[in-house]
Amino acid sequence: MSEKRKTHKVRLLEYLQRYGAITQMESTRDLGNTRLAGAIHQLKQCNVPIVTKSKKVQTRFKDDNGDRLTTIVCEYSLGPNGMNIKPSEL
Repeated sequence: MSEKRKTHKVRLLEYLQRYGAITQMESTRDLGNTRLAGAIHQLKQCNVPIVTKSKKVQTRFKDDNGDRLTTIVCEYSLGPNGMNIKPSEL
């Protein structure tokens, strides 16, 4: 009998509990999830407290002076009591 595969929301909850926060780039790189907002929505529907904040990050592009351009991305973290939720409860 094979072990049941973890869903995106379970892997995301475990990631947030271990590392504290996540952006879309980290989600794609570390979890292979290109639809972070969808997994966040699923966690919220399971009453997992999620905090969303805007974060300014550098892009790979440069302006005419050679300075890196920036953009704003969402960074998600667990809210109060989020560390107490067991992935098996989702």
